[in-house]
Amino acid sequence: MARPLKHGVDYFPLDVDSLRDMKVRKILRANGASSIAVLICLLGNIYGDEGYYMLWDEDARFLIADDVGVKESYVQAVVEKATQVGFFDSEIFSGLKILTSRGIQKRYQNITGKRKENELRKDIDLINGVSGVNNPVMDADNYTSTGVSGVDNPQSKVKESKQKKRTPPKSPKGDGSVLSLPEEFATEVWPAYPKKQGNYAKSQEAYVQAVESGETTKDQVLAKIAEYKAYIKLNNKQEGFVTTAGNWFTGHGWRNEYDTKTPEKQPDRREVKENWGYGVD
Repeated sequence: MARPLKHGVDYFPLDVDSLRDMKVRKILRANGASSIAVLICLLGNIYGDEGYYMLWDEDARFLIADDVGVKESYVQAVVEKATQVGFFDSEIFSGLKILTSRGIQKRYQNITGKRKENELRKDIDLINGVSGVNNPVMDADNYTSTGVSGVDNPQSKVKESKQKKRTPPKSPKGDGSVLSLPEEFATEVWPAYPKKQGNYAKSQEAYVQAVESGETTKDQVLAKIAEYKAYIKLNNKQEGFVTTAGNWFTGHGWRNEYDTKTPEKQPDRREVKENWGYGVD
């Protein structure tokens, strides 16, 4: 009898600064400290079972709640917030009730690079583009079906539309060549940010992944940076209170909203002090 194909992995990487990731911080702020335990438990199940995704249903919710020691409603709230902020892919979750992300899939393939079979399901492949075509890895002999079919999946059409090729910008050299996404980041995007500190490599990777997946565009990122600059200037933010480029890009800062309305003028404290002790005329 043939040995069954292993899907999951024995370990998964966890960055030392993972708690500073903007998506994680938003989940933590919304759901409290126990949300970190829920996230780690979810990742452990994802990497340990199928390797890069898990089907989200009542049984999965019960098991996570039981492992962490919290209510099922709390686990559900964490999952919904995680998909809302982009920790998990929201479209695949809403369409197929599956938890996965491009980052999870990339790490899975890096870990399993020496395996003969480590292809991703075509209907949830966020690296090469979601497709309705059946994946040969999903054959009955080596794939445990979740009962979810990717054929004619409306979510696939959404993802496919995001994968349409963009027109790369022309190189400033004037030789007719075009800039790659890393070059575009280095020459146009990174220099535009007001506080160029933090991990450049991770910032560049976050930008490239976001543009390749269709999450954002260069123009949208530059517009959001300009909006953040206006916010900083309007509120007289000192440098110590300005988000570093490393945290802004890895936290997908182009999703942030900034209030650029002119703040109301505060009363002169000296005038208030001078009026202390006086009655009404």
